[in-house]
Amino acid sequence: MNDDAKFFFCLCGFVGFVAFFTSASFIHSDASIALLYGSFGCLGLAVFGRFLLGIMLRGSNLGSDPKDRTGKSTKLPARATTRNLAEDKKQEALAAMNEAATKAAPKVKATA
Repeated sequence: MNDDAKFFFCLCGFVGFVAFFTSASFIHSDASIALLYGSFGCLGLAVFGRFLLGIMLRGSNLGSDPKDRTGKSTKLPARATTRNLAEDKKQEALAAMNEAATKAAPKVKATA
């Protein structure tokens, strides 16, 4: 869902711009004033959309806790968890570096 976050943010801003621009153009009948109101509406609804997105993401992270389903926590002790996380991060970094190294192509082919 994190990849879709930027689209939700942009969609809220676009909806804010269109709504405020059209309403201001009907009320004031001046394009420059309507553009000003539309830009403020874009900013306002984009920030509001970001706030809503933060609430939704926080709610989706809380629902994935193993304690929620069973009533008992299945987490490891802090020391073991930290060690496992460090090893996982190392393995992920090594895999990413290996993948990047195999996909790289030379930029210039030099012949002597």
